[in-house]
Amino acid sequence: MVRDEPDGCRTGWEDYFYDIGGWRNVFSMLLNTLLFLLISTLYWHFKQWQEERERQLILRSEKLEAELKFLRTQISPHFIFNTLNNIYSLALEGHENAAPMVAKLSGILRYVLYDGADERVFLKKEMEALRQYGDLFLLKKPRSRNVDFFVEGSLNGWQIAPMLLVNIIENALKHSNLEQDETAWVKVHAEISEGGSLVFTAENSVLNSASASEPGGIGLPNLRRQLEINYPGNYQLEMKSEGQIFSVTLRLNLKKA
Repeated sequence: MVRDEPDGCRTGWEDYFYDIGGWRNVFSMLLNTLLFLLISTLYWHFKQWQEERERQLILRSEKLEAELKFLRTQISPHFIFNTLNNIYSLALEGHENAAPMVAKLSGILRYVLYDGADERVFLKKEMEALRQYGDLFLLKKPRSRNVDFFVEGSLNGWQIAPMLLVNIIENALKHSNLEQDETAWVKVHAEISEGGSLVFTAENSVLNSASASEPGGIGLPNLRRQLEINYPGNYQLEMKSEGQIFSVTLRLNLKKA
């Protein structure tokens, strides 16, 4: 005969495990613990990934900012040294254009070094720098008057990344050969709509059809890189070479301050 073991012979833990509900509670406790550990681990890895991503974004932002500052101060050394040589020659001759050339060059350098460090500048200020570029070339060759600058629409309030348009006009003035050829010419046209759509075109003569292809130098590659950083996917840059005419057209949508 088999005798039932008295209840008093079992411990409290044995009673707990013999109870079906107790096993469920243990299983539930283990499952919750595992889920807690899994979620905690995933959250820790997510936080690590998020912090690393933020560090990478900060580094990328700082790198782009440093690159922009470098690009905006990249005025052609040829332009600066050639202008200084012209000023020196005119000063020796006591020419009346020496002092105005110093003032124009000073204004350009001030704009590049100070305003060029800003994220955005007023379009009107950028246009003033363009006019100073043109005036400098005309002062170097007093008999040449083949630089046309026309602005259509109101410039008031609109902002643009600095040193974009300056790159275009510097390229046009340099490769038009205005300094050697008195028949050379440059035409600049800027149109700004009421909604802030800017169309900026610079045309210049070239010596022959062979040199009408896109000129070398740092100007236009510099421009492209600045556009990619400041207006990614929001600009149109066209370059055309037709006979002895080379043209650059930039289209941008600007915002007001």
